[in-house]
Amino acid sequence: MKTNTNPSISTQEKIIELATQMVRTRGFNAFSYRDLSEALGIKTSSIHYYFASKNDLGVAIMSAYHDDLMQTLDGFEAQGLGYLAQYHAWVNLFVGNDGAKSLLCLGGMFASDIATVSADVRDKTMAFFTDVERWLAVLFENGRAAGDFSFVGSTQRLAQVVFSTLQGALSSARLFDAPERVVGAAAELEALFVKK
Repeated sequence: MKTNTNPSISTQEKIIELATQMVRTRGFNAFSYRDLSEALGIKTSSIHYYFASKNDLGVAIMSAYHDDLMQTLDGFEAQGLGYLAQYHAWVNLFVGNDGAKSLLCLGGMFASDIATVSADVRDKTMAFFTDVERWLAVLFENGRAAGDFSFVGSTQRLAQVVFSTLQGALSSARLFDAPERVVGAAAELEALFVKK
């Protein structure tokens, strides 16, 4: 696995970056501090210095991922994107780079390990899902108010359906090495709320 060799990135940031990649490719329970230490060329005691337990590391990587995503989502409106363009930009986060081929959403990976992670990691993961769904619900509500979207029912329910469906599409896209599954699912979902 490729690690970041940028000298301006701190050891703590390198640990978080690599651990995030490992969770997104393997799952939280499928790597150890030894895996991280070997990939980074540091001692496991150095990792424990920053993250006393794997639970602490899990909270840190979920928090960083959550914060980065919310900053990106908030930036869509600041860029002047319309409501449908914001939806498309959000969908592109699922497919961007080779994400649909090798990396799963960090939130989705933690959700799949929910029975074995700590309460702190579970709470951070739930907060992530809640905030993304809230962002989508506001997007759908504003788009409907502007006349760009047309649908009946709860914006919160629509947000849950859309996010859950794309999480599942991302998993099947990885299984079949077929990113078009995410794109196809997003297009079908769009038909639920885009005004014809």
